[in-house]
Amino acid sequence: MALAAGADLMAWSEPFVAEVAVAAWAPVRMHVTLDRGLGRLGARDPAEAITVACAIVEASPELGVVGTVTHFATADEADHAHRADQRIPAP
Repeated sequence: MALAAGADLMAWSEPFVAEVAVAAWAPVRMHVTLDRGLGRLGARDPAEAITVACAIVEASPELGVVGTVTHFATADEADHAHRADQRIPAP
């Protein structure tokens, strides 16, 4: 349904990427999801997220990484000074 609608997809596992690659008939924009502590959807560590990004690039010419998505682990706290520690530096 999401593919038919042309929606961007969020990916956090290689098996999901493989399923999308088989089903894709047109370009699919994908965002790698990283769980930074809230226990929501996403790869659990940056190395795993990089592996997923590589899987997207290698799976099919129809798939492309367009961004990353995360939730800050303490997004509901008033003091946001610690957010800099949760950010992953760009390579």
